Amino acid sequence: MQNIQTVCLELLRHGPQHNQLLSPLTDYLGLCGNHGAATIHIDYEQHALEQDLRFLHYKDTSSKAAEDNHAWKSQATAERQEAQERISRKITAILNANPGLAPQLNAISHGKLIHLQLILSASELALLPFELARVPDGCFSSSTNWLSLQSEVEICLTRQVRGVDTTTVNWNRKPRILFGWAGVSSELAARHVSQMIAAMKHWLPPDLEDDAQILTELDKHITVLENVSLEKLHATCRKNNFTHVHLLAHGKKDEKKTGKPVGLLLHSNEETGYEVVGSNQLATALTNKEDSGCNAGLRPLVVVLASCNSGHVKNVAFRDNSLAHELHQAGIPLVIASQFPLSVRGAELMSKSLYEQMLWGEDPRCTLTKTRKILHTDIEPFHHDWAALVAYASFPRDFDEQLVAFRYRQAKNAIDNSLAAIDAKLDDLNKKELSAIKEQGLDEPASDNKRDIRLLEDLASRVENALIHLPDDLSYKTEILGLKGTVAKRLAEVDYY
Repeated sequence: MQNIQTVCLELLRHGPQHNQLLSPLTDYLGLCGNHGAATIHIDYEQHALEQDLRFLHYKDTSSKAAEDNHAWKSQATAERQEAQERISRKITAILNANPGLAPQLNAISHGKLIHLQLILSASELALLPFELARVPDGCFSSSTNWLSLQSEVEICLTRQVRGVDTTTVNWNRKPRILFGWAGVSSELAARHVSQMIAAMKHWLPPDLEDDAQILTELDKHITVLENVSLEKLHATCRKNNFTHVHLLAHGKKDEKKTGKPVGLLLHSNEETGYEVVGSNQLATALTNKEDSGCNAGLRPLVVVLASCNSGHVKNVAFRDNSLAHELHQAGIPLVIASQFPLSVRGAELMSKSLYEQMLWGEDPRCTLTKTRKILHTDIEPFHHDWAALVAYASFPRDFDEQLVAFRYRQAKNAIDNSLAAIDAKLDDLNKKELSAIKEQGLDEPASDNKRDIRLLEDLASRVENALIHLPDDLSYKTEILGLKGTVAKRLAEVDYY
């Protein structure tokens, strides 16, 4: 597993958490490591930042004529890039104003991933897109490079709400995913589900053909709620302990609430068929459990909001202002959201990358770093999904030990699943028929057996892939050596055929 070192940058101010606008006149206190505190000023008026952020929201081109679309995109892209540069300069200036940050970053040797953890106490600071920061002056790379994308040192930037306590979280739990969607096409929802199923194929029986069997097996790993409502979400979460919750819906301002906060547009029995669900309601639905059973009260470890503006702070004057911010404050250890609108392609890529890595026990900080780079390279230049990705994270003290245990558990379960399928298939092979084929001098076995052999080869490939994901921690060295010996013996049987 990759060696990770955390650098904390804390930004504080006097007064209540909410009801303060950004102003260059406000004094903030910056703390980084053992270095002295620094007084920080944010070179942004609230209105000026909101104006710049508007350029980072994609505009609808569907109503424009095809011949005008290219010119419009070019103009919109130029405006977006200018706004990005203005924001980036001022965000980077905040990092440069902390004298302890550059020495802390430079003190970490190459080969390690740096977890840059921003701890914020003021809600107006959550409005700033820190993910657009360039490399601070005097650091390991050119100051013209994006901090989260430069290749000299891998950096994962996350946020944490000051006061969130997840020190007792149990991360080593069997994955169980809840996928809820509303207000989007069934085709788009199906693509997201397919990506999740593909990510968990190593823990599913490989040769299921009956639809009923497939649904039964899938139900052990993933629950899908279509046209999900707040009531349905609440009822499902109260009775189940999900580790991952993935919500695919549109983000929308709630015109009925003071401050017009952004919420999720979920299904409703009202005349409109939809309602805007705010962060407080959503947090209650996800965390309120039945008070019974040994696992009662277990909250989701990860909540992914595949929704536009789910990480955006709409109004700093009120508490119910950001879905991601409030869910994290409610005790969810890791909330992944979008502070700007996500493109459809970007949301799909994000889901694919996250679950392919998280289900194997990849460190979420490594996963976020890789996902941002995938979004940057695989999305057309008109989009900026990599910068939209925002993560609120707070991990338990023994997170590294728990993650190693979870990684070993997932890899071993995948190996055991494939080996069990190999044993079942070997028992099904008619050895007498194969011997007869060889005696008759045929070069290839019968077509039915060819299919079985191809399946065995696929299962063997799955086993070899799972071996790669075993942790390299010394505490598991003996167990892993024994496991690899068993696997080698079983794969030798496959090679015989």
